[in-house]
Amino acid sequence: MTNQALDTQSTVIRSFKIKGLQIEHSEPLHKRFREPLVLCPGMWSDGEIFRDMMVNLSQLGHECIAISYRNTGKSDITGDIGKDSAYDYMEDLDTLLSYLEQKVVLVGNSMGGVIVAKYAEKNPTRVAACILMMSGPPRFVPLSLKAIGKVITKYWRPIWKGLPFKLTAEDNHELMLNTLPFAEAQKWERSMKPASGTAAREALSMHVFRRLRCPALVIRGMFDTFTPNQKIIAHMLGADFEEVPCCHLGMIDPNMPTLVSTIHRWLTPKFTGMSWKRSSDLVLQH
Repeated sequence: MTNQALDTQSTVIRSFKIKGLQIEHSEPLHKRFREPLVLCPGMWSDGEIFRDMMVNLSQLGHECIAISYRNTGKSDITGDIGKDSAYDYMEDLDTLLSYLEQKVVLVGNSMGGVIVAKYAEKNPTRVAACILMMSGPPRFVPLSLKAIGKVITKYWRPIWKGLPFKLTAEDNHELMLNTLPFAEAQKWERSMKPASGTAAREALSMHVFRRLRCPALVIRGMFDTFTPNQKIIAHMLGADFEEVPCCHLGMIDPNMPTLVSTIHRWLTPKFTGMSWKRSSDLVLQH
């Protein structure tokens, strides 16, 4: 396991590996919640995209753990990323939760929303709550017409053949980061890695959402031009619903603090408590 620490605005974010999976971890100085937040990214992203959001959440008393799936970010290369399935990513999430050995709050963005919803459905004893931010759509819930026009027609070959692919800078800006100046969206586009065509195909056609047994929240980005139909997803899951003025990748949107405060406000009455054992320091255990 590798280990490095980064001090960002007085919050220490530690990076290390668990069975080849890159993990980002922050623990607040004054922890207010027993259950850590496990942050799951979407396509073309890895756990590091949550770092600024983790700083904000930690300052509110939340322990945060962000995962990079196999073949993404600094996680180990284990094969052809184009063939990786969303079920492979759920297996990666299970590896992390088996290591933690406690209930967690799962937070997923985009494809990560699909992963956390399906994982919570199949593993209810491991999940205290589930938060979907601008979630990828399950079966029968369409992308936006703009996304269908671009993604389905322009990137159909890697999606249906299971090849690695990524969006162009222009499409990334229009669909994922439309609230940022184009130059800043270009910077993020250069940092994004190719994603799995297989996982994209599954997200468009295979996953069915069922009512969850844990508390759940679905958040819609008011400026999300990629997956706007979040209210339908909330109804399917039996979840609460909130709207935040942000784009699809809300964790790097200028209104990210509003997204954080929405999550914190929803969690606080459900999970605040003062009688718990401080969770073990993930890095110092090894």
